[in-house]
Amino acid sequence: MKIILVGKEDKSFYGKQAAKEAIQEFFRENEQLELALDEIEITKESSGRPTFVLKNHPEIDTSAFCLSISHTDQFVVVEIIKGGLVGVDIETIRKFPIPVYENFLTPSEKKWIESMPENDRDTYTTLVWSFKESYLKALGVGLRVHPSKVELKHLENGNFKLQTEKENVGINLWYKIDKENNVVITKVTLDYLR
Repeated sequence: MKIILVGKEDKSFYGKQAAKEAIQEFFRENEQLELALDEIEITKESSGRPTFVLKNHPEIDTSAFCLSISHTDQFVVVEIIKGGLVGVDIETIRKFPIPVYENFLTPSEKKWIESMPENDRDTYTTLVWSFKESYLKALGVGLRVHPSKVELKHLENGNFKLQTEKENVGINLWYKIDKENNVVITKVTLDYLR
């Protein structure tokens, strides 16, 4: 996963630049192919999911790869994988307005968050939101599907599990709570081909 500090002027530019660098690094390390940044063009599928074209390598089927990009005012996070689906999200830890909080959390998520010490609630509310957004990005639907349709389960060992309608899909979760930079970063990968 590539994470970079960005300027506030043009997040789209920095997101595309970070994506190009992540693709370049991925191909160097996993495909033994050196790419120049100007050979990589970042585009979007009709669903809005970011994708890419390798201008000088038409023999490479880029549809076998999945790219995800997210940004805040300060950071961009990018992930690329081959042979599955991925969604990443980075969110500033914040207090959600009550109507948003009430609307996107399931009853069991609310119960879990409300059982925490007051000073941890905003962090874990943001984490739940971020996991849901990462999952919906991995599916390629983004927030066109309501976040309450996905439920994050907190497991006894401190890990998490996403409860979804897609029961036969391997769902892998990763997260980082970065208190120093006041952000939560999540990644969801789905173990099946498009």
